[in-house]
Amino acid sequence: LLGLRGGTLACDQYCRFDTTACDEQAGCGDGTVQENHDETCDGDNLGGHTCQTMGYHGGTLACRDDCTLDLTSCEATGRCDDGIIQFLEFEECDGDNLNGTSCAGLGYHSGELVCGDDCRFDTTACEAAGRCGDGIIQEAFAEQCDGAALDGQTCVSLNYYGGQLTCGPACTFDVTNCALFGRCGDGLIQSAHEACDGANLNELTCESLGWTGTLACSGTCILDTTGCH
Repeated sequence: LLGLRGGTLACDQYCRFDTTACDEQAGCGDGTVQENHDETCDGDNLGGHTCQTMGYHGGTLACRDDCTLDLTSCEATGRCDDGIIQFLEFEECDGDNLNGTSCAGLGYHSGELVCGDDCRFDTTACEAAGRCGDGIIQEAFAEQCDGAALDGQTCVSLNYYGGQLTCGPACTFDVTNCALFGRCGDGLIQSAHEACDGANLNELTCESLGWTGTLACSGTCILDTTGCH
């Protein structure tokens, strides 16, 4: 009624209001934030708050005439946990909004992707299922290898005659270098190791060997003369 915000009003000996015990400086608009009177700001005094300290990505914080914070400009820039992904502010997700992404979409084999409090993907559950590229061979997901992990295999163990086995980007063996050294079954005769390969008999026949009949090549790339007589 008197425009005062606090203190104790009394009546003096002349039957007039005695405002001595009233807080005349506690009014909204005096530039002082009176938190005990529910003021969160006062004029240009924002109590140390900014849009960023209020959780928003940007904007200019203001004070309303009733000494409460005006977040209008802040809200235009968005904030983590508003359900809207602010890509320009480096948000990957927001709450339940994962932008259609999943563990599988991030290269993991399975798991449930969630959004962290910082609006970045929380891949904890994804990582438990593994991914191609984590250095661990996930045989359940048809990985033959993973990075430098080759499961003890070499070009020779894969029946090539030499070479350097590597792991491809899909976690399957890359035998490109192995193939340069050849293998039994590739149709090419590696003279240091083979007499024939598949249908390639190196132009030999039973007749050229002094017999008749049909010459063949064994599964180990040596001549099979059981059909010769």
